[in-house]
Amino acid sequence: NIPSILSFYGNKKYVSFTDDNLLGKKSRGMSLLEKLAERGDVAWIGGISSDLITEEIADLLAASGAVSLFIGFDKFSGDDLIGKHRNRYANVVKLLHDRNIGIEGSVIVGHDTDTPETFQLIHDFMIDNKIEIPSLNILTAYPGTDVWTEMSEQGRLLFPVEGKESDWQNWAHYTTEKVNISGHPHMSEREIFRNNIKL
Repeated sequence: NIPSILSFYGNKKYVSFTDDNLLGKKSRGMSLLEKLAERGDVAWIGGISSDLITEEIADLLAASGAVSLFIGFDKFSGDDLIGKHRNRYANVVKLLHDRNIGIEGSVIVGHDTDTPETFQLIHDFMIDNKIEIPSLNILTAYPGTDVWTEMSEQGRLLFPVEGKESDWQNWAHYTTEKVNISGHPHMSEREIFRNNIKL
């Protein structure tokens, strides 16, 4: 109910949707976009999967008042980088920029396939595609996640949690700004941290 949403925001015409994929339930998301487009008086920001953006959806996003979107660009090394993925990302960026929609582009670094050169590839992609807000995050093993389980089984956690996974002792170890996984095959923890800061 859009009037209720606007009322919650004090009837301001600028809304932030905190769902990281507004089209995760596509029919519901499309309905929301269509209703926003009918109104034509709301500017909004939110998140969407790059896999879902077609020319038709980009048109609807623009008509609905989208001014900026948070988009994850997955990994930039290994098979994920080769050809079609990088080109697909660039095509998505162009579809949105052609409609005056800005992008917060999120990338996770520290995957085992990453090398020091990965950071330059990310830098070049962000610059070449004029990404307005680069969001750079270090791969983080959060207790209870698949990454945590995998790294724990490999003995690669820098800050293992004793006892129940919910008994976290120090939240400072679980940010995307610090390295909490050891044993990277191509870089030291310090290299990952410093390259991310430099980037």
